[in-house]
Amino acid sequence: MDTAERAERYLPYLGTPYHALAEERLALIAGGEPTTDAHPRVAASVRDELRDTGVAEVVVALRPRPAWSIADELTVANPGAAAWAFPMGATLNSASIGNYLTVRTGPICTDSSRGGAQYLFGSRAIIGMMSPGVGALVPDANNVYRTSEDGECGTSWSAPLAAGLAVDFIDFMLASGTYEPLGSIAGMVQADLMLMGDRYSETGTYRQTGQDELWGGGRLRARMFTNAGMDAPWGWQHGRLTAWDGTNYLLQVNGGDPLPADVDRLRAVIWWPEPFLTGGNGADITARLRRFCGSGPEASDLSYDPRKMVYLASGVGGSCYALEIAVWSASSNPWNGNQMTRRVFYAWYYEDDDRDDADGPPPDIQ
Repeated sequence: MDTAERAERYLPYLGTPYHALAEERLALIAGGEPTTDAHPRVAASVRDELRDTGVAEVVVALRPRPAWSIADELTVANPGAAAWAFPMGATLNSASIGNYLTVRTGPICTDSSRGGAQYLFGSRAIIGMMSPGVGALVPDANNVYRTSEDGECGTSWSAPLAAGLAVDFIDFMLASGTYEPLGSIAGMVQADLMLMGDRYSETGTYRQTGQDELWGGGRLRARMFTNAGMDAPWGWQHGRLTAWDGTNYLLQVNGGDPLPADVDRLRAVIWWPEPFLTGGNGADITARLRRFCGSGPEASDLSYDPRKMVYLASGVGGSCYALEIAVWSASSNPWNGNQMTRRVFYAWYYEDDDRDDADGPPPDIQ
């Protein structure tokens, strides 16, 4: 089964055509070995042709050989390493993988890829997130999910699945009037997808800050930022800004007002397309959830990674917060007229997690 057939399988039919802009703004890039001679045009498109249009960054499948191992840290090759790419890893290995809870909590696929590449004074994860890397997720008569190809798994399956989610999400948000019809829709969709990872890490714990080199942002858990998809009281916002060298930006959460008392979690992400992913000229930008009133916790992502995440769990209700984006250094940017800037995309949400909202998500949604 080729990539197009896999993509078609994972692009659900809604009964009506997708919003035209959703189709125009989304580029699905999926394949096996991205460094073989079969993929030079794909790699060139991600790195050059599509970079400036803001289209190609949503989903990329990657599967460098050999498979990941704890002893052998791999550097993901192009196009997965391109600045605008959102590379997907894969979970699940078995032909019979149990019920939907097993699907949602499945182990990493042995054909997934490890990120990890030098960036400034540390490393960046490269892997954006994980999704099921199996041929089909269709329950049989016994409500057991099975794959169409026994035992096969990989990112050639997981990337189209995530791309289908991205198309649905863009279409839904455009129809609701939440997304602007033009501009960097795909750039902000990547930030929104970053909010959907379960934060699982290689150590078996859930990260409070940063990205994991093997799991990225964790397993992909689709969310709708609506009353039906979020547990009230809740809030969500995303956007972009041109961040200048040596400047701090404070973005008020909830308009600067205290979060409602019942709010149990606050999560924020940022990312930026970096023209210097190798060498020493990359931008150094950090993210912090900063408290301005109350006694809730604070946290910062100080990693050397163009994708950042900060998560606060308990005690945030009743406190005032802002997302602080600090540009410690930003070299001349050839993608922005050689100005010392970076285009930073951001998103955050807060919500209750008691799952007691009659119009909100069910109890098993994390």
